[in-house]
Order: sequence, then C-alpha cells, then structure tokens
Amino acid sequence: MKKRTLAVLILAMLSLTACQSGKEAKKQETPTQEISTSDSQASADGSTEQNSTGTPEEKDKASLEVGVREPYVEGGEKKKFEKRMDAEIGEEIEIRVHYKNLSEARVENVFVKVDLPSDELEYVDQSARLIRSDHQDGLQVESALFDKGINIGNYAPRGDGYIRFRCKVKSTGKEEYGGNLKISATSFDGKYLQSDWAGIFVRNAQIQIIHGVRLPESERWGKAVDAKEGDLVEFRIHYQNNSGKKVRNVVAVISLPNSVELVAGTTKLYKKDLLAGATYEEDKIATAGVNIGEYEEGDQANVIYTVRVKNGLEGGTTRAITWAKISVSDINITNQDNADIYITK
Repeated sequence: MKKRTLAVLILAMLSLTACQSGKEAKKQETPTQEISTSDSQASADGSTEQNSTGTPEEKDKASLEVGVREPYVEGGEKKKFEKRMDAEIGEEIEIRVHYKNLSEARVENVFVKVDLPSDELEYVDQSARLIRSDHQDGLQVESALFDKGINIGNYAPRGDGYIRFRCKVKSTGKEEYGGNLKISATSFDGKYLQSDWAGIFVRNAQIQIIHGVRLPESERWGKAVDAKEGDLVEFRIHYQNNSGKKVRNVVAVISLPNSVELVAGTTKLYKKDLLAGATYEEDKIATAGVNIGEYEEGDQANVIYTVRVKNGLEGGTTRAITWAKISVSDINITNQDNADIYITK
C-alpha cells in the first residue's frame, strides 16, 4: 500500500507543468543527507519573520508560500521575504519556499518542485537547504528540486518546512512579461496540490506594473486582504515606463472575479500632471480598459479603483483573484500582475 501511495505521489508530481531547471542545477547532483522519517512539528524556520501576505491558516489550505528578498549578510539588516522585489542584473537574490501541513492528519512523503526561468536566473550551486524542526541548521537539498522535485519528508498537523536557496539575476525576463521574472513552486502532500509564486522586477524591465490592494481604512498597499460580504476594497495599479523612450496611448485594464463588482465612478488616475487625480466618467476599466496617456522614460502613474464584495456567496473562504494589465502599443508589450481578496462569508 505504501509503495502504491508513493507511486501515485510521484506520478502526480511528474504530471505538473514542466519548466526548465536552473543551469547550474543541471550540472551535477548535490549529495544530501537522509531526511528523517520523524514528523516535522511547528515552526521549523527558527526566526521571527512574518510572511507579508499573512499566515497560511488565513488562506483556506494555502499551505505553500514563495517569497523573495536580498540575501542576508552576517551583521546586516535581515529583511522580510516578500511576494516581489526589485533587483539589478548581476545581483543575488534569496528565495524561500514554505510548506505547512494545515490538515488535521499526519502527511508522509511531501513532494516539492521549484520552477526557475533558467535563462534569466542562475542557481547558486549547493545553496539550497531544507530547514525543519529536526534540521534547524538546514539539510543540503538535491538539485532535483528544480527538475522532478524532491521528497521533503513527513509532517504532523501544523508541522512545516522551509527550503531556501539563492540565484543570480542574469537578464530581464521575456518581453511579453515586461521583463519581470517569476519563481513558482508546487507541493503535493497526498491530499492537497498547492502552488504559489513570487516575482522579481529587473530594474531595466520595460514595463513595471505592481497591482496592490487594501481596505479603505488602511494606508498600506499589499498583495492580499481579508474581507467580508458587502465590504469595499481598494486596488491600485502602479505603472512605470522603463522602455528607454517616450510612449503614448498606455492602456490599463482589469479582470474582476465573479465575487466582486466595480463601484461606479471610483476609477482615478494620478501622475505628475494630475497630482490631485482625475476621475474617469465612464467605467471602462473592467471592459475595454482606460487610456492613461503618454509617458517619458521613468515617468510613473497610479490608477486607483474600488470594488464591492458581492452578497450571497457560498460559505467558507473564497480567493478572489483580480488581474491588472498594462499595454503599451508603441513598443507592443503587455505586462500584468494580480492582487487578491480572501472573502469569508
């Protein structure tokens, strides 16, 4: 029975969308210690850092989270892991993949796979380590993490593990993504298949877009908020022209999930010649989109709009994913980003 279960787990992982692994990861297999068959208990990270998007328990079985930050240097500032960061070509970044068992039962043979854009990110050889309650100093992780995935062991209820590794930024991303890079991970614990990703904006990427969200009484924009039926939620689309030339007819458009609706007359544009903001009379941002004008190199703009969470939703927690897209016809490039509402009835 155990052999059949393990085979199903492996087949499930192999059926995931294939991505290239880091080139350094392909060069050689790094030896690893044997992962203990004992259960990992609660927090294995050994730090006081908090995830920027909240705890996994708030996300209805969202037991996998990917974060990025500048690598920690002994004696320097220890920065939080975030959902996205800015980076320069040639700079190293640190990635953390956090798995947590949110079920009430023990899980065995948890598999985790990480997908890297290998043409743009170079894995720092032998930097990947698994940190658990029984391996607080970290366990060397095989480079198969970026190929077919690895077994990170067994986990008691609320037990967790962290995989940390470093990469060097080699270039900007593909033009269709505006030069941004995406690091994604998938886990399978025998019951739940989870995935998450984090983004890197390479500073000379041609279109920078950051989609943020907040509750009206908050002053801070984030990547996700918790809300209830009937609540108003604000979104902000931040755009910067990094194309190296003046661009015209920049268009912003959003895609709303069925659980929320746009509040009429709330779409406003802010930029250097509209510091007080200008309201769009027609609510086209969720259909044809709105033209936010022309921009010199380095110019920025913010588009802010409000949605209302609909009533009569099904019970439990719903993840409402809202996408924002910026299109620049002059350079024929589009970039997009999402921000989420976790709705509790």
